[in-house]
Amino acid sequence: MPLRFCVLPRKIELTLAKFIKREGKKIRLRVFSTLGLSSRVFGLCAMGIWLSGLHAELSIEKLLKNQEVRLVIKGEKDETWLVEISNDLELWQGFGGAGTVVLDGSGKGELVVTPTTEAQFYRTTLSRKANSLPAPYNLFSEELTLYVDGEFMVIESSNIPNHPSPYFSRGDDRYEPYNGPNGSFRLNPNSIVSQSFVYRIPLIPAEASNKRRTNLGSIGIATNGVALFNQYAGPNNRPLTNEIDSFDQFNGHPQNTGVYHYHIEPLYLTGLEGKDGLLGVLLDGFPVYGPIENGVAVTNAELDEYHGHFHATEEFPDGIYHYHFTDTDPYLNGGEYFGIPGTQTN
Repeated sequence: MPLRFCVLPRKIELTLAKFIKREGKKIRLRVFSTLGLSSRVFGLCAMGIWLSGLHAELSIEKLLKNQEVRLVIKGEKDETWLVEISNDLELWQGFGGAGTVVLDGSGKGELVVTPTTEAQFYRTTLSRKANSLPAPYNLFSEELTLYVDGEFMVIESSNIPNHPSPYFSRGDDRYEPYNGPNGSFRLNPNSIVSQSFVYRIPLIPAEASNKRRTNLGSIGIATNGVALFNQYAGPNNRPLTNEIDSFDQFNGHPQNTGVYHYHIEPLYLTGLEGKDGLLGVLLDGFPVYGPIENGVAVTNAELDEYHGHFHATEEFPDGIYHYHFTDTDPYLNGGEYFGIPGTQTN
């Protein structure tokens, strides 16, 4: 019997067409529920399981060479789903480890993969791609993992910028010497290091009755998955005056543990999205926009003490509170969140 599991309200059916038939062989299923619950279910391969959520992982202890795995995904018409398969080796014929499935007019699509050698362990992740997620997350990079967990949007990021930088090692293809306009540029001693950041951000942001100060470290995430930092260079509210000279040509740099981040306008993103574009969100769930609005540069005087204001935007025609990057201190945030912040963990 094939294994099937379904995810509601979006239904996913996974069929293992030629799964191992040895008695006692088990699977492990972990589901991030829309109710905010994380559950693990162990059972035989013939077991049928129904769960709710938008993100699921299936792990199989062992899969033999040339055993076909057929993934049948059911959801909404024309939805796009991201399918990721990871293992110790390159085991999949015609499948490089990640791919997309666009559902047809009936809301159905499928992907077939076959291991080219015996697989001791693999993991399959199914999740709706960012372009089918609510604003502003539909504008986030497809390199990120995004899914809904209860009242939160969860974003998993390696925090590696999608643009060159002098802070990559010289042997890295992404290395590029500084070529920006700052004649006082000086390279800091740090290098970019991959991270395992997990953001839990309120899906429906709301103003906080008691405002909380921003912390050192990540206070939000840009649409390319890079951390957003506040206006301080370190403890005791040190200004960015000197640190700005270590920002690369796209206005980012890494700190002492290799966390690359932006304090000020991320020039690579405004070059792609425009200076009036949506560039990320803070931990409270309110979006961050560029330094231009309605064709005019935004000034600090137009913004409140949290460095934002409320009105309609292209992504939120009914209006929403939002922050702006500006070209003078505090650049992004006034030192406190307007809303109730979520969390960022490693």
